[in-house]
Amino acid sequence: DDVLMFGCDHSIWQMSGDPMLGGRLDMVADGIGTPWGRPWCRDSNNNYYVFGTRGGVYRGGPSQGVTKITEGRMEERMNSINLDSNLIRLVWNEREKGVHVFVVPLETGSSSTEHYFYCSRTGSWWIDKFAGASSHDARAVHVFDGDESGDRAILMGGADGYIRKWDVSSTDDDGTAISSHVYLGPIVPRAMGTVNVNEIRTILAKGSSNVTMSVFRGNTAEDAYNQTSPLYTATFSEGKNVAERRRAQAHAIYLKLANTSVSQSWAMEILQAVFTETSGRFGRVFY
Repeated sequence: DDVLMFGCDHSIWQMSGDPMLGGRLDMVADGIGTPWGRPWCRDSNNNYYVFGTRGGVYRGGPSQGVTKITEGRMEERMNSINLDSNLIRLVWNEREKGVHVFVVPLETGSSSTEHYFYCSRTGSWWIDKFAGASSHDARAVHVFDGDESGDRAILMGGADGYIRKWDVSSTDDDGTAISSHVYLGPIVPRAMGTVNVNEIRTILAKGSSNVTMSVFRGNTAEDAYNQTSPLYTATFSEGKNVAERRRAQAHAIYLKLANTSVSQSWAMEILQAVFTETSGRFGRVFY
């Protein structure tokens, strides 16, 4: 299609066809603009993604409106980004089918603490942090589409003057261990009682490194998430593991899976938590 999108300060417009030969200019979004710094990208299905001037990431397509894909998930984090001191650069990752949101500081010596990744397959958001923030943080990004499989990569120009690439098969961050983790939960009762996790069954992918599970509990979901001392921990290895039958009881429970070892990577195939709920009269019990 003969379509050109315009990202303005407080609006997004679409020009269809040649304006001198019957084309037209239409407003796609009002009140949503694009900051400077190339805060947009496009996927292989002709959808475009843009970081808005009010914070958050939007998705749209030709002759369509835009939808905020950070709403209800990464809203507060995105809204807190200072566009006066940071550039936003978006890059589409074809292999992982998602959007990278790189937060690039404008001042020399400054480093960003968080970058973000949106997985279009699951609609989920993930936080990325580089080991050497002052050197590994990207100041420029470029999608290099070479002929060889190893030449098709996202290139990142670091603050230290080196160019690195995004490598899904790498097991370290340029020599530093990749500290990866995911929280599963909260596991909460439907009534105001408690929940009892009685058994946890896991299967890790073949060739996966070990992963440590930590069980956190609290009186609320927020309380459980903010706990630093787990009720107990367990280590799982590749394949089907022996069921973990140590019990956990609380008003809210989180499971954290993590690996912080250098030259290791892990993948979870299945995790099942068998739990029961108590009646509302246990709502007076605190942990």
